[in-house]
Amino acid sequence: MAKSNTVSKKELHQILTKNGEDIKEGEVESIYNRICGNYPKMISSMQEATDTKTIVHTVKRVILNGAAANLGKINKENKLSIEEQRRILKETMKMIIEVLAGLTPDEYCKLYCAKINDMLKVDNLKNDIISLAPVEILTECCFDSKRILFKSVFPEYYEKNFPKIIDVDIFFASGELKSGMKHRARPLNEFEMDNKSKRVNYGNEIDKIIYNNVRSLLMEKSNYDYRDVLFFFSHWELLVNNTKTKKPGFYEIIEERDCYEHPLDFFFINSPFEEQVKYMDEYIKIRSSIKNLGKNPQIDFMYRSFCENREYFYKKANDINPQKT
Repeated sequence: MAKSNTVSKKELHQILTKNGEDIKEGEVESIYNRICGNYPKMISSMQEATDTKTIVHTVKRVILNGAAANLGKINKENKLSIEEQRRILKETMKMIIEVLAGLTPDEYCKLYCAKINDMLKVDNLKNDIISLAPVEILTECCFDSKRILFKSVFPEYYEKNFPKIIDVDIFFASGELKSGMKHRARPLNEFEMDNKSKRVNYGNEIDKIIYNNVRSLLMEKSNYDYRDVLFFFSHWELLVNNTKTKKPGFYEIIEERDCYEHPLDFFFINSPFEEQVKYMDEYIKIRSSIKNLGKNPQIDFMYRSFCENREYFYKKANDINPQKT
């Protein structure tokens, strides 16, 4: 193993400490002996036996009972299903972490960082698992890469040890949670595809996550009514400064979406149709009062259409939910 990809006992101690872990006596020594001592020898002997170039391909070949040295070749000829590709990737990761590196899911979770993944040669494997994860897992994990990996590969450990993401986590999104959502929220052009030729933008799903959680925090737990929330979104900077709280992390994710001029637009546009009808006039009035926010041709057109067809929109909203109109 190249020197640049190894870690010292001191670095292992620093990683554990940085991740906020309580370090037991002998824990650093034990982990160091496994991943810096035994692991390189085991992968070297495996690769010599199977004559493959990388540890990931070596383990895939073992899992596939030596059917082929290159999973890409199997994909092309036999057209493995997405489910089968996921299975192979997950079993490969489990074998590398638990069998070769000798780490428990808990130990790997404590050590999890770019340096360790690079040293274990699983960084690309991790990315492949995340890129093929079903949308249900992506949204449950709110696009946090570490959560997605553990939910996919070590589901039992994940359920017991990862706390559920709640609305305040989304409101003040930070770290991997914020960066994961920002990355997947970026607008795409026709050239922005991943290595599976699949679009990697999940903007609509991210809008739903943010809207539902922020609405829950403000309207259900803080007892704001809809008008209060419109006021909050139109004056969020002033409110944050006055209460001396930090900038809501969800706002940075909205900015990354690059399709909303202002957080107020985000909240209103993602609201249910019947609420849009009920509060359209107030939304437009509040929006026009925001400094440095110019007119938007699309919103102006939407409001003109609404004004010209009020009775139609009121009736349609009432048909959808009579109690809210």
